[in-house]
Amino acid sequence: MMDSVTRYHDQGMTIFGFEKLSLKKDDNGKLYKKIIGLPTNWQQLNINSCKSTWEGDKKGWAILTGEQSNITVIDIDNEESYSKILELCPEIKDYKTIKNNVVKN
Repeated sequence: MMDSVTRYHDQGMTIFGFEKLSLKKDDNGKLYKKIIGLPTNWQQLNINSCKSTWEGDKKGWAILTGEQSNITVIDIDNEESYSKILELCPEIKDYKTIKNNVVKN
């Protein structure tokens, strides 16, 4: 994993580690993600200071998006919404897209 972390960092991305990611249910039974051990100053990290979070046993990694790492992320929750966005902005299909597995309860 550290090879990937170093590679992203070498590409100019602010990458930081955290202890773990867990799934929790709210009162309605809907699952949501909870990050445990997020660095207290994660929003202020930069390409140089992020290495301070790499120590210890990290189960998860995150990239600070936006201007800091020159990355924009659009979170789309379902295929129907993705299709509608493609109708409005067809050039989006030319960009890197990641499809996550759906967690079912």
